[in-house]
Amino acid sequence: MSISRLGSPQDNWVEIGTSSPTSGSVVTFSSIANYRKFRLVGWNVVLSGSNQIRITFNNDTGSNYADKQSPGTTYLSGSFYATQAFDLEIEYNTQSTWKKVSGWWIDTGFYFYAGFWKDDSAITEIDLTLGSGTYTSGTFKLYGTN
Repeated sequence: MSISRLGSPQDNWVEIGTSSPTSGSVVTFSSIANYRKFRLVGWNVVLSGSNQIRITFNNDTGSNYADKQSPGTTYLSGSFYATQAFDLEIEYNTQSTWKKVSGWWIDTGFYFYAGFWKDDSAITEIDLTLGSGTYTSGTFKLYGTN
């Protein structure tokens, strides 16, 4: 499935994977190399326990993340709080050590998110890990483009 209306007009988005978890605390998209940009969307997200979702790349749980959310709250680096929906775009040039993540999420309000991952590796895996609790329902889709 190809989507041309996400992002800029020249982007030709291809669906890489879908996950609709009803249990567990991690959603993983793996074997996803060879894309220069990703679009990660989630909707109808219902969680038991914490509503904190931490996004990590290539199993890196270290201190290589920096981020900021509006309205002015800083959470654990690489984390966002989404209990309803989110839309994140992950951009990088294969020559760069900084991968940019930006987008929005809905929890008790509407929030903007901007962050970076400092690593010179291509992104081959994206994990969405809960702070505590489990996924009850929701749909997560990952798209990629070159």
